[in-house]
Amino acid sequence: MNKWCKSNEPGHVLISALEHSAVRETVFSLQSFGFCTVEIVPTDNTGITDPQEIAKRIKKNTVIVSIIFGNNEIGTINPISEIGAVCRENGVLFHSDATQYAAHAQFKLTEIPVDYITIAAHKCYGPKGVGAVLIHPDAKLIPITPVISGGKQEKGRRAGTHNVPYIVGMAEAYALLRETASERFAHESMLRNLLIREVLNSIPDTILTGAPGHRLANHASFSFKNVDSLLLQSILDQRGYAVSIGSACRSNLRHGQQQLIELGLSDEWINGGLRITTGLSNTESSIMDFCEVLSETVTEMRNSHRYG
Repeated sequence: MNKWCKSNEPGHVLISALEHSAVRETVFSLQSFGFCTVEIVPTDNTGITDPQEIAKRIKKNTVIVSIIFGNNEIGTINPISEIGAVCRENGVLFHSDATQYAAHAQFKLTEIPVDYITIAAHKCYGPKGVGAVLIHPDAKLIPITPVISGGKQEKGRRAGTHNVPYIVGMAEAYALLRETASERFAHESMLRNLLIREVLNSIPDTILTGAPGHRLANHASFSFKNVDSLLLQSILDQRGYAVSIGSACRSNLRHGQQQLIELGLSDEWINGGLRITTGLSNTESSIMDFCEVLSETVTEMRNSHRYG
């Protein structure tokens, strides 16, 4: 057990600059109550966290490192095994948010040095509102204080009657994923590659965000120069296409999408981020139809004073 787990001193927590708000906001909330101090580890311009950056920042009172496995906004996959090895060498607990990654890649928990992995059902067509924490059998467990108290369910870690239909639904979703993984991932990545190629070839002043060679099988993300992606998303929704934008950081002092800011993009790019994912129901023709609509919409927005 990490000796600092029993200390009265606030523990030191390391997270990447591109964590999902489920992690980011949680650790900053803990910091606000004096339970820990949080340090942000920068990424490179493709969103990858360097294991050596983790090694340089681990302190004597570092209690846990949390690095996202596959990024939800830009699709980048982090070198989790290498980061986990650094944490093991330094006796520090390691958590990874694998909500996205676990739905689009297969892995064995026992073969990667991660103490805690969190996943959710809805990313692989399971029910919304149910997730799980996977604990490595070799993890040096620390006592977990339940967020919800009142009962001894989940070995005292979370009180409340089990939501059996959702739990069964999650288990079945991942069982189906295991059975169809190779075909599913091949289908997703083929359509993703088609999408990326068509968008970059047909829309000027467009960049692919995230790591080109280390990204989720279903994930394409772009930034369109001098385009307001919030408005672009709305127009595409009206035309029958569901896409998403990143977490916006809009205020009187700072504008742009937070993850694009963290990647170091300039002002003309940071409002233009768009995430597009492929799935089981998509076809090559549907991708081509979408790319045509997307190109027309971006061109119209750039040429029309209505969208200026």
